[in-house]
Amino acid sequence: MPEAAQAMADEERLLKEKKQLELQVKEARASERVLVTFDHIAHVVARLSHVPVSLILAGEHERLAHLEKNLSQIIFGQDDAVKTVAEAVRHARLGLSDPRRPKASFLFVGPSGVGKTEMARTLAREIFGREEALVKLDMSEFSEGHSISKLLGSPAGYIGYREGNRLADTIRKHPHAVLLFDEFEKAHRDVQHLLLQALEDGKITEATGRSIPLRHSYIVLTSNVGADFLHRGHMGFEHDAKAQDVYETLTKEQLADRFRPELLNRLDRVVMFRPLERDTLRKILCREMDAIFMRLQDMQHVAYTVGDDVLEWLLNHDHKPEEGARAARRVVEREISPMLSRALVDNPKKKKWKLKIAKDRLAIY
Repeated sequence: MPEAAQAMADEERLLKEKKQLELQVKEARASERVLVTFDHIAHVVARLSHVPVSLILAGEHERLAHLEKNLSQIIFGQDDAVKTVAEAVRHARLGLSDPRRPKASFLFVGPSGVGKTEMARTLAREIFGREEALVKLDMSEFSEGHSISKLLGSPAGYIGYREGNRLADTIRKHPHAVLLFDEFEKAHRDVQHLLLQALEDGKITEATGRSIPLRHSYIVLTSNVGADFLHRGHMGFEHDAKAQDVYETLTKEQLADRFRPELLNRLDRVVMFRPLERDTLRKILCREMDAIFMRLQDMQHVAYTVGDDVLEWLLNHDHKPEEGARAARRVVEREISPMLSRALVDNPKKKKWKLKIAKDRLAIY
């Protein structure tokens, strides 16, 4: 019958339209679905457990292969120190170090401003992927015998018992870290003795008797021992290999006088940082100036050009060799930043500037 045939045709059409609608809904839901990958899971686990992603993901061999290059881009003029540190880190990351001890331990020795603290900060970023993994302790705060309670807490019966303590609480929350004991020679003897157990057994015992594991940490001590030798002929600012050898020999002798031999013998590496030479200071000056110009370009959309005569003038202007990289940063802040500020205020619409030396003075046009 025609009516029956028409009904069947309508039913087939409705079924076809229904299937098409279901297919469209399914495709729409699939396009909105977020694919959860292994990388997403690794980042969530890393955030909750404070374990670096590089330890969860299995692809850090390439980064270890380029570790010297990455360190050298930040630490200028310390090729030997960079090589020594990179070798020790690779040794630790590949599982060749003693699992009962810290991953690696270093003593960075050298004058102020040559990159010791910056090396520790760069290590934290290269190893753990974030600078927050650096735990810095200024040892000038622990020059008294009783100051050890700041690190490990107070014994039972004393004021402050069961209260928090800086080192123990930090390591318990962030076991994967670079521990920096800055200017270690200023710490009291009792504080220095604390490191003996940490370097040998990979743990320290706080006042309550609980052990704090350090097996996942990198321990860095810094010291300015040998800095006084800089005043003797400005070693390091002339290409004199003999002067460098004398400097290292005298520094090692002074190390033996300042630190106990059992402490030095427990360290994996004693890394010598040499005084900065003129070419190295030039690179640091360029980096400091580039940092200021990049900030101004991002915020003010202003472009700058700098001549080589400006760098030479800054290197010769009120510079103290013994202050190292900090002197380079200060001279930029003192000479460049105020001049840029005045120029921007006086000419807010000008977008291109040039720094040069005119009549033995720094000028901007």
